[in-house]
Amino acid sequence: MAEQALEDTPVSTDDELRAAPLQSGKAQADFARAWEGIQRLGLEKHVAELEAVGYTVIPPEKLTTPAFLARLRGAFCATVERRTGIALDLERTGALDGQGAGAWAPFTFLLFEDPVFQEAILNPVPLALADYTVGRSCMFSTCIGLVKGPGDAPLGLHTDNGALAVPAPYPAYPLLLNCTWVLTDYTKSGGALCLVPGSHSLGHGPRGDEVAQPTAIEAPAGSMVVWSGSIWHGSYPRRDPGLRLTLVTIYTRPFVIPQERYREEVTQEILDANPPRFAELMGKNLYQYSFKEEGYDLNKVALTPGKSWWD
Repeated sequence: MAEQALEDTPVSTDDELRAAPLQSGKAQADFARAWEGIQRLGLEKHVAELEAVGYTVIPPEKLTTPAFLARLRGAFCATVERRTGIALDLERTGALDGQGAGAWAPFTFLLFEDPVFQEAILNPVPLALADYTVGRSCMFSTCIGLVKGPGDAPLGLHTDNGALAVPAPYPAYPLLLNCTWVLTDYTKSGGALCLVPGSHSLGHGPRGDEVAQPTAIEAPAGSMVVWSGSIWHGSYPRRDPGLRLTLVTIYTRPFVIPQERYREEVTQEILDANPPRFAELMGKNLYQYSFKEEGYDLNKVALTPGKSWWD
């Protein structure tokens, strides 16, 4: 009977497939909007690099202004001083108290410390790349600042998927997009980030039996390094005096649990001070999640896939 039912099932023609699926039409519209944003900002080359080698570097002139960079770096330094009592001297400060030589000190949950961090995650460039890569319904996961002083300690190769306990083999579509702000110049001797070109296509994190050839990311302050969760990356030890400052911002698909508690902790005052997209990034306006007996609110934002239906 089952075999007979399969034999009787009509096979759609090419014309029927082109004319029929509502989901396909919506997916095409979502993709078209995402691609329009990429074109409007002149990011086609950067999308191609993300696809081909797994990462890209946005130069300062495409991303921000010197004045905004100074505000962002200043807010980070002020937050570090408020939390630790240490006033950072970018040219002379060594390892922070409690950190070994060369270790990087993480400062988590920065987003609500100063409005400039909120402006940073709403920057049109990372938002356009996030819309394309992880969908217009993406959520914001992480706003972490890193302070790295001189020493011999590198950061070993890893993946961001692995940090979120995503098992291998990784899905073919990106789960997250890491958009890292370079707050001080990146050089290899200064402890720069490194990535392994093409490793995003392997579907797993680093293994002991595989040889990796990382590439140092040397870029001026005000740049942004962008990669998806599956690429292998780490950083070199810092040989130069002074500090390397980095701001890590991560956008994820809405079914990935954010690392930091934004939905629960964001205040109405902060929501009111920002455009509606900010509330969406905080996970406030997705109708598929966080309802009770009232059920779905179809006035909220539906899930959108970015490019993933074409993978």
